[in-house]
Formats: sequence, C-alpha cells, structure tokens
Amino acid sequence: TVRVAPARTTYAAGEPITLTLGVRNPTDVAVTLRFATGQRYDFVIESAAGVEVWRWSADRAFTQGLGEQTVPPGWELDYNETFTGRLAPGTYRVRGIVPSVGDTLEARGEVVVR
Repeated sequence: TVRVAPARTTYAAGEPITLTLGVRNPTDVAVTLRFATGQRYDFVIESAAGVEVWRWSADRAFTQGLGEQTVPPGWELDYNETFTGRLAPGTYRVRGIVPSVGDTLEARGEVVVR
C-alpha cells in the first residue's frame, strides 16, 4: 500500500511544503519492487484544474540501470522531499508515485495554500 502525506494540510504562500510518501507491505511475505532506472519515487503537485505545477524529478538525472527494492513483511519505507517554490493561494493535489515496473504505485492527497 502507498500513502502520500504533507506535513500539514494548510500552508502560507511561499512556505515550504514537506511531503512524505510511505510504501507499506502489509503481507506476510517480502515484496520486491523492480525499477527500470535508479528512480525509486516521485512527487507531483497539481493545481485544482489538474495542471502540473511541480514535479520533484523534473530537474534530476537517474542511473539507467535496472534495480529492485525489497520491502520485508510489515515494513514501511518513507521517502521525504520538500517543495520550496511559491504557489498562489488555492487548493492543490499532491501525488506520490513509486515508478515500479509493471505496477506503478500512486497515492493522492491535498494541500491548501492561503
């Protein structure tokens, strides 16, 4: 299972937005996620109209080798990043993405900028 959670649901304009993407294995067996590159996660912030305003990976380069990550039973992996740009007041959708091969995992949340 995956969840995306901002540190808070309401922010002032220009205030950094800290995001956490949690990947949990609720089963009794280890789960192995396979990846086509070195990228293990991504965060996206979209306007209420669905327009992408920020993508964490947009200005990053990743190794181009296959990889994998095993999540033991009952474990949770957390990925954290902070958006430091400036957003106009409004409601924004936040997406946390695990770009695993064959089954991209995604969770959605929301933040309000005042």
